[in-house]
Amino acid sequence: MIKASKVLLVDDEQELLENLSFDLRDTVEELFFATNGRDALEIYQEYQSEISCIITDIKMPKMNGLQFISKIRELSQTVPVIFLTAHGDQEQMKLALSLNAFDFISKPYDLWELKEALHSIYNTPLDSVKAS
Repeated sequence: MIKASKVLLVDDEQELLENLSFDLRDTVEELFFATNGRDALEIYQEYQSEISCIITDIKMPKMNGLQFISKIRELSQTVPVIFLTAHGDQEQMKLALSLNAFDFISKPYDLWELKEALHSIYNTPLDSVKAS
């Protein structure tokens, strides 16, 4: 488990949030959840001092992931962001990078790739046994 890792997961697919919660239960200390960018922004504003990483989809209702992270960057330039999306294209990737995204991972996500990104963010070693 990565100590002091409190991650905000944002996706409009409830099943995906449940899968991420299950898949990351032994990796991160605490998870916060939101199903759209607007709710995620409220959660981040309330728990900004605790949340140490954001994993977000791009296409969501109410406020998409790019708009959400634009708002986050007004509050924090340093919180690491991983975009997790099935709808990535070159233009979105450029915009994500301009928002100082740490990583851009395609859905369906590869758990090993996601864990590698998290361990890299927190500068912790990843187990040598590959996740299946």
